[in-house]
Amino acid sequence: MELGSEYSLDVSTLSKTEDTLFHYLQDQFQAAYYDSGRSAIRAFSGLLKSGDEILLPEFICESVIRCFRLKDIRFYRIRDDFSVDIEDLQQKINPKTRVLFLMHYFGSMQSPETLQSIRETADRYGCMVLEDTTHSIFTAVCTIGDYMVCSIRKWMPASSAGVLYFTRERSKLPEEKVRKSQDNSRMYGFILKELFLKRQLDCNREYREIFAECEEKLDRQYEILGLSDLNQFIIECNSIQEIIQRRKENAVYLEERLKIERPEVIPTICWNREDCPFVFPLRVPERDAFRRYLMEHRVYSAIHWPKDEFMSVERKQAIKNARELISLPIDQRYGREHMNYLAETIRNYRGELAF
Repeated sequence: MELGSEYSLDVSTLSKTEDTLFHYLQDQFQAAYYDSGRSAIRAFSGLLKSGDEILLPEFICESVIRCFRLKDIRFYRIRDDFSVDIEDLQQKINPKTRVLFLMHYFGSMQSPETLQSIRETADRYGCMVLEDTTHSIFTAVCTIGDYMVCSIRKWMPASSAGVLYFTRERSKLPEEKVRKSQDNSRMYGFILKELFLKRQLDCNREYREIFAECEEKLDRQYEILGLSDLNQFIIECNSIQEIIQRRKENAVYLEERLKIERPEVIPTICWNREDCPFVFPLRVPERDAFRRYLMEHRVYSAIHWPKDEFMSVERKQAIKNARELISLPIDQRYGREHMNYLAETIRNYRGELAF
C-alpha cells in the first residue's frame, strides 16, 4: 500500500460528469483557466503597476512569492492557529499597498470577524483582495476576495491546472492572448504510477523522474499558459461532491482512529462540519525523523511549506511551520482501509508525537 505523493490515473475509468469545477464556478463567476496557479497569479499581476505593493501572509508557498516583484512584497503575521494577525496587518498596510493577499489554510476558513476587518481595511486603503482558495475552494468558493485564485492540480489528477476567477460584475482582466499549454508530461507520470501500483509494472523510477523533471520545469517557467485540452477533459471527469465527501469522511475517521491509537496526536486545524479538509496537518517534534519513518512505510506526506530563501527573522510562524508541520494524505483516492493503515503506522512510531 502506498499513500500520498502525486496522483495516479487509470484512463479506462474516465468519464465526464455534470458535477465539475467548471459547473461549480460558472454560474457566479467569470473564470480564466491556466496551466497552473502560478500562471493564474501572474495573469492577475497584469493589473499592477511598478511600485504597487503586495501584502502577503508570512506563511505562504515560495512559488506564490516569486509570482510578484520581490521588491514590492511585504509580509504580515499569521498566528499559531493560522489566523491572520489583524493588528500586524493594519500596521503593515499603507497607501502604496495595491494587493492584500488572503489565504485560508487546510480547508478551514478565516473567521467572519477577521474577514470583515480585512475587507474594511482593504476598502479604507483602496486595495484589492486577492483570495487564494487553493486549500479552501470546496469549503467556500470565496469570501471577501475581489479576485480568487486556485491551483486545481492539488485537488485532482489534472497534471497542470489553475484558475483565476472573479464576480461577473467586475471588469474583466486585461485582454491578453494566452496560448494553451501543450505539455502533459506529468500526466504520463500519473499513468505510469497507476500501472506500478495496480499492475506491478516495474516503472517506479521512471514516473518519479517524470515528476521531478516536471516540477523543475514549472519552477523555470515564467510564461503565462492556458489550460491544455487534456487537462480540461480530466477536470470534466472529476466529481466535486465525491471529492468533498471522501475527504471529509477520511479526515473524521482518521481523527477518530488516532484518538484511540495515539491520543496525543491531534490535527492543527479544527474543522467545522461544512469544511472540506485539504490535508490532515500535524505539528510534531522531530518532524523530519517522523517523515522519514512514514516514507519507509510508503506514506508520502507533504510539507507546507519548506523553508525558502525569503525566510527573514520576521517570518517567525513560517519558520516554525517549516520545521514542525507535516500534512498527512486524506484525499479522495483513499478509504477506510487506507486510513486504518495510516493510523496503525503512526501507532507504531517509537518517537515523540506531541510537544
